Amino acid sequence: MLKIETLYDSIIIKEKSYNALKGDKQKMEKTREKKKLKSLNSQSAITLIALVVTIIVLLILAGVTIAALSGPNGILTKANQARKDTLDAQNTENATLQGYEDAIDYTVNGIIKITGVDTKITDPEEAMPTGATVIEGDASEGIVIRDENGNEWVWVEVPRTAEVYPTAGIDLDVNDITDEQCDTIYEDLAKYTSAYREEGYEDTFYSTDQAGFADANAYSTAKNNMLRSVYKYGGFWIGRYEVGIENSYRSYGNDYYTEHPITETPVIKANAYPFNYVRCSQAQTLSQQLSTGGKTGSLMLGIQWDLTCKFLETKGGLTQAEIKGGDEIGSTNWGNYSNSSIMLVSGKYNSFPDKIDGNWLDVEPGTKNGTMLLTTGVSEDTKKMNIYDLAGSVWEWTLEYSSNNDAPCVRRGGCYSVTGFEYMASNHRVNDTTSCIYTIGFRTVLY
Repeated sequence: MLKIETLYDSIIIKEKSYNALKGDKQKMEKTREKKKLKSLNSQSAITLIALVVTIIVLLILAGVTIAALSGPNGILTKANQARKDTLDAQNTENATLQGYEDAIDYTVNGIIKITGVDTKITDPEEAMPTGATVIEGDASEGIVIRDENGNEWVWVEVPRTAEVYPTAGIDLDVNDITDEQCDTIYEDLAKYTSAYREEGYEDTFYSTDQAGFADANAYSTAKNNMLRSVYKYGGFWIGRYEVGIENSYRSYGNDYYTEHPITETPVIKANAYPFNYVRCSQAQTLSQQLSTGGKTGSLMLGIQWDLTCKFLETKGGLTQAEIKGGDEIGSTNWGNYSNSSIMLVSGKYNSFPDKIDGNWLDVEPGTKNGTMLLTTGVSEDTKKMNIYDLAGSVWEWTLEYSSNNDAPCVRRGGCYSVTGFEYMASNHRVNDTTSCIYTIGFRTVLY
């Protein structure tokens, strides 16, 4: 019996020991788990800190990189500037080389190139008559060509831009402009040149005696063809000088209306005698004789005279007051007027061109000191953008119609016998269809 109790006690003791050991083991495992969890938490915290630090470093590096790339001293800015400098240098070099080529062409072949034009808005080279050559090519001074007959013409730029054509636009099919579109083109040009226009004057047909056209349809056809050409090429050619006669002067006394046969050949050259004693319709016929190289010669439309005034304002440095008046000087300083003191270079003058026995004498170089009619191109003071005598010298017939039915023919500009502040370059005056006088000549354009 004692042995059984002893054995039982032994078993109980062992069981307690086992349970104690088991409990200790569990405690140890829980302790290890806590340590492990704590270690993991510690590692996670370290990893998160490292990530935050990495992000901060990357942001700093990104900021530094962006600063290095952009900004006034950044790599990209310097790279773009280097690219621009390279292109500018290349363009300068190309221009220099082209200049050398042009100089060689001029020296060896006598070829002068047109320079200083934007062919997207004005293209005188495309508008040149066949057989013509450029004799002055700098657009800033006035482009001049000489046709196959030796006559000289200047390019009047009318740029095909939105400023000039706000209604017609700049994208019309230049090879298929309708009559209706021509009307819109004309309206735009009239607005563009409004400073030089006057009420009561229009480019329209009145009679055959007025402008030399058979009927209104012939007039309108010529007018629209000129407008198409102005729009297509961005300008037109105007006679460098008033139309003249090379070797003689038409002097028939002070008889306005007597018929005089016209046998002289019209020219547009320096040192020619002004071609006067012609009616407006006769001047149109003579202008057609100056057609050349596939281009038609004609008197100027009124709008073309206005465009020439605008051209001299925008490109020639003249003020509106110098072109249309508004002060006590007007066009005096750049026209041959009775009150002008222009410098004379060479040529001839006549103090009494209305007299049959009026003599043409050689000018004395220096300041003009009297009232005198001059041959063409005598004074450089009358040259603006290479166009001579648009103000002063003789009045010039145009294709305009005056609303005064008793005097439907229109002359523009001024005259050597009047003052430059009374009769400015843009001035309008009227005459009847039979007027034929020594103070009225004409100028021709090409289209």
